[in-house]
Amino acid sequence: MTGHRGLPQAAMFTDLDKVTVGDDIEIDVYGQTLVYRIIDSSVVLPTETALLRPQAGHDLISLVNCTPIGVNSHRIIVTAEPVLPTPADAGQSVDSIGFPWWALGLGLSATGCLWYVFYTRSQKPAARV
Repeated sequence: MTGHRGLPQAAMFTDLDKVTVGDDIEIDVYGQTLVYRIIDSSVVLPTETALLRPQAGHDLISLVNCTPIGVNSHRIIVTAEPVLPTPADAGQSVDSIGFPWWALGLGLSATGCLWYVFYTRSQKPAARV
């Protein structure tokens, strides 16, 4: 799983370099919260992909991101395994970031304005008698 870092309007993987082995991460999939425990965190070159290969008999997830912010010369690879059973309090986080509805509204407004400008320019004025 990959995500961006350093975006001012979204957290996504901004703090991926701060996680440590033993930390839990939660992933929401279609309303179900899955909990994983971090078992490894490494910084590698972009060509070093061995940590991303599937391991037979292991259910793992890898989080990948560019580092350092702004330079992006390396990759952070965080590997985690599922916590079973899923803890009862999973998905109860109050600091999650929701969908940016304001951006959707802004985009639709801009599209409407552009449509209006181009539509009115394409209409020929009525002939005057």
